[in-house]
Amino acid sequence: MNRGKLAGRLYLSTIGKDSQEMAEKLGLGLEIAEFCTAVNLARDTALYRDAVLKKQARLDRFWFHAPFAELSSAAVDPRVREVTALRYRQAIQMATGLGIHRLVIHSGFIPQVYFPEWFVPQSVLLWQTFLAKAPENITIALENVMDPGPEMLVEIVRQVNDPRLGLCLDVGHANCRISKTPPLHWIERPSSQQRRGYGFTCRAGQRHRTHGGDSGYSAGAPPGGDLYNRKPNLQPVAGMAVGTRLFAQSDRPVGSYINN
Repeated sequence: MNRGKLAGRLYLSTIGKDSQEMAEKLGLGLEIAEFCTAVNLARDTALYRDAVLKKQARLDRFWFHAPFAELSSAAVDPRVREVTALRYRQAIQMATGLGIHRLVIHSGFIPQVYFPEWFVPQSVLLWQTFLAKAPENITIALENVMDPGPEMLVEIVRQVNDPRLGLCLDVGHANCRISKTPPLHWIERPSSQQRRGYGFTCRAGQRHRTHGGDSGYSAGAPPGGDLYNRKPNLQPVAGMAVGTRLFAQSDRPVGSYINN
C-alpha cells in the first residue's frame, strides 16, 4: 500500500479503545461513534459529548456516525419514519455542535421486510423531504448494512440528486453472507458513480460471517487483511479517487494492526 495515498483520508472509529491515541500518533482522523446508540442522544448526553470533546482536542478531522438501531428511511409505519427523521435531526444537531459536518447513516434496508420496489422510492421520498430542511453545509454518506448489492443505494442517491447525499461502502458488510455481491463488485459500481460527483467513503475491519462461511474480520483481520482474509491488501480502495475516505473500525486495540 502506498501510504502517501492515504494521507488525510484515513479515519479511525472511536469504537477502538486506543483510537484517539493512534490517530494522534499517526495524524489520522476520527469517526465519532459514541452516538451510534440513540439513547446516548437522549440520556447522559452531556457526559458522552464531553468525552467526544476530549478526543477532539488534539485532532482536526472527523466524521460522525448517526444512530441506526430500528431506524429505516422506508419504514412502513409512519411513526417509525418520524422517529427515524427525528434521530437523524438530533444526530446532525449533535455533530454540528461538535464542529462536524460529515455523517455516516445506515441505509436501513432489511431483507424480507422491504422489497426494492418499496425501499427505493420510499427512501428517496424521506431523503428529499429531510434534506429540504437540513443544513446546506453537511455531507451524509449512506452506508450499506444488509443490502444485497449496491444497486438500491446508487439509485436512491441518483434520484435524490442532492450533492449532500453520497455513499459509504462498508466492506465488512459487503463481504458477509447476507450480501449477494462480492466486495470488489461493490467497489466498481459506487466508484463509477463517483465520477458523476457523488461522495464515496469506504469502511474496513468489522467482524462478520464472510462469503466463504468463516467467521472473522471480513475486510481484513482487521483492515490490514484483504477482502478474503489473506495477506494485507487495501489497494482496491486505497487506489480510488482522491475524494475517497477510508474508515478503520474494530473493537480490538487499533495499535494491534494499524502499523501493518
